[in-house]
Amino acid sequence: MINKRLQVIASMIRKGMVVADIGTDHAFLPIYLVENNISDYVIASDIGEGPLKIAKKNINKYGYEDKIKLVLSDGLNKIDEEVDVVVIAGMGYYTCIHILEEAKERLDFFKQIIIEINKDVDKLRQYISDHNYTISNEKIVSEKCHDYIIIDMNTNKHDSYNEKEILCGPVLMEERSDEYLDFVNRQIQKIDFILEREKDEKRIESLNKIKGYWESV
Repeated sequence: MINKRLQVIASMIRKGMVVADIGTDHAFLPIYLVENNISDYVIASDIGEGPLKIAKKNINKYGYEDKIKLVLSDGLNKIDEEVDVVVIAGMGYYTCIHILEEAKERLDFFKQIIIEINKDVDKLRQYISDHNYTISNEKIVSEKCHDYIIIDMNTNKHDSYNEKEILCGPVLMEERSDEYLDFVNRQIQKIDFILEREKDEKRIESLNKIKGYWESV
């Protein structure tokens, strides 16, 4: 029932934490967390009533009504219980930032904020850097011809990340997994493809700078 991306997200959550899954959709992640004894209590939140109805059916099917609470909410706005871990997965960058900004006063209380956005991961790292937050973990998942990067962050004070770290990922660069190195090679190939056709000198200079970061990973 659960895909590789959600399995990796689940593996990043510390055992025994109270989790809020924002944008839960069909509640696949909360069910997996309870089923595998990762969390005893999960809040499954979504902005839409339709997804929550499907989520409720799935939760009832597994008999987890007492361990998974459904909440209709825009982000964390209607979640008034104490939460250890927040998961924001499968959304766009601007939606994710909206959720974080709306909950800004509460972010310090979360032990983990795990984020997986569809694209613009470098923008997310820039946002984290601008606020002097900390990237404590990163994972990459390649599935169905798409690369998903999952970031585990918190509000502990951290020096700003440099350009290479924002582009390539500080933890990913340190761990250098085979999956990540394959991803790096794909980034270089994409840039080479663009450079073969690019005529603008400033654009070429910028692309070569980015390529240099990837090549030095």
